[in-house]
Amino acid sequence: DRLGLDGMSGATAAAAAWEMWESARRLRRHPEIIDAVAAATGTEMQVQRELRRQYPADLVRAALTLVELRRKAAAKFSRADQMWFDRRGLEQSTPEVVAQHKAQRYSGTVVDLCCGIGSDTVAQAAACDVIAVDRNPTACLWTQWNAAAAGVGHRVIPVCAEAESFPIDGRLVHVDPDRRAKKPGRAVRLEDSVPSLNNCRNMPAAGRSNSARRRISAANSPTAKSNSSASTASAKRRPSGLANWPATGSGGRRCCPRERCWRAMRWRYLPNRGR
Repeated sequence: DRLGLDGMSGATAAAAAWEMWESARRLRRHPEIIDAVAAATGTEMQVQRELRRQYPADLVRAALTLVELRRKAAAKFSRADQMWFDRRGLEQSTPEVVAQHKAQRYSGTVVDLCCGIGSDTVAQAAACDVIAVDRNPTACLWTQWNAAAAGVGHRVIPVCAEAESFPIDGRLVHVDPDRRAKKPGRAVRLEDSVPSLNNCRNMPAAGRSNSARRRISAANSPTAKSNSSASTASAKRRPSGLANWPATGSGGRRCCPRERCWRAMRWRYLPNRGR
């Protein structure tokens, strides 16, 4: 079985992931705890004892860990003091300079699979619209917040989903496989990464196949014929450059050239993404 957080698998890992997600949201609602930890002097035990008089113990521990990691992350990121991550996410993240160098290869819309804390996503979003995909809901949350801290949050859509089955639909793809998904410790073989090398190689073909199946399904749906006349009329009203775009998002297809409308998609979005 694939291992999740700290070597857990199955439902246990999923439950722990959502608990971490809720803990991160709670901590974000109380930035004064983070500020107090950053400004505190004395030993960690003294700081914890003082802050626990005012705040829950779990939030104090989370704030201490975040402040420690932000200080370490200063060697990787210019905005480290505003970023969100855990120890594993920081260790596996792409350094800012490297991410910016890679991002120069992309334009248009990019699907960033296994986005982690969003270091590559943020770099790509400087010039692209990015769909950031990760199976860990907390990683999607961190990506959203880190993108907002960098001023590119409006270009990023975080999606909690499995990278192997996510529909590519011919878009440009960036993937940085999880190297600790199958067992604790860093993977040294490509076969131990998730997605594996074979999965990555098959993504373009799988994306084309899934896109074709959705188009056929949409064309054969009971509402396709009733919507055809309305779609034709709508197409006539649109600018000539958009003549080939569907009037609505039916069948999971795009409905605007910059792909900002996702109302027909059935992917699992994070709730309350603005918080």
